[in-house]
Formats: sequence, structure tokens, C-alpha cells
Amino acid sequence: MAAMDAMNGRTFEHHIAKLLRRDGCTDVTVQGGHGDRGIDVSGLTAGGRRLVVPCKRFAPYLNITRRSSWPLAA
Repeated sequence: MAAMDAMNGRTFEHHIAKLLRRDGCTDVTVQGGHGDRGIDVSGLTAGGRRLVVPCKRFAPYLNITRRSSWPLAA
């Protein structure tokens, strides 16, 4: 966890993409940045479904509020 806490936002997005590939996703792309419409990483599952990930990386001393996690519930 300490290694992830030390990552900047872009490195964190690439780390998440690596985890998706590790878990069998294909066509994984990192899209984060201006104009990404909240989709930072996307890929295809083994079953062919599109998976999109809005990366939210918070400092370990911050609490995640309901408002900050709303894209995850959409």
C-alpha cells in the first residue's frame, strides 16, 4: 500500500491498467486527463464486456466521502 500511496496520479492510473491486464482484461487503455469524462482506464473483460475505471487516489490521511465516490456507484 505504501508504494501506491507514493504514486502520482498518472502512475496510479497505469498501475490500475496493469492490474486489469493481470486479471485477464484486454484492449486496456489509460485515458486519464483533461476531457476524459471521468474514465481513466478502460478494457475488455474475458467475457467481452467493456470495463471502465474512474481512478480515485486519495492520500492515506483523507477519508473517502460519499460525494467523492459517486462515480463508482453510477
